[in-house]
Amino acid sequence: MATCKYCGKWSGLFENEHLDCAAAHEASVQGANDSVPEGQSDVQPRAVSARQSAMATVRYRDGYRIAGSIDGLGSVIKVVALLFGGLLALAGLAYFGESKEVSFVLVLMGILTGGIGYVLGILVQAAGQLMKALFDVAVSGSHFLTDDQRAKVMGLE
Repeated sequence: MATCKYCGKWSGLFENEHLDCAAAHEASVQGANDSVPEGQSDVQPRAVSARQSAMATVRYRDGYRIAGSIDGLGSVIKVVALLFGGLLALAGLAYFGESKEVSFVLVLMGILTGGIGYVLGILVQAAGQLMKALFDVAVSGSHFLTDDQRAKVMGLE
């Protein structure tokens, strides 16, 4: 979910509540929120277990792997498109002495194929980079990870 079910504000990519909002809600349900001034909470965020931290780490690492794979696929698409387009253009240049029309068409097809394939590869890479950026946001706002764990998951360590 993207919004907190208690306050309605953004709570993160994989969260449906803020820890403070949930703690304040639980405290108000139990009647312990009478002495707390408005806007403040005396309830500390709940401790995160090692299992929850490990599960979050695995989830984020899997996401980064998928994003990296998509980014790599974009690179492969660009290289293949340029190679195929270049081969078509070279074939067109090889036919230049026999038929100028065929040669022109092959060179034009090679340029178009290489150019369009290259642009599509850039778009696929952009999708992979966008996924990485989204996971960076999710990891940096995760309540399940410490700063050291965040750096390790993001590959900054």
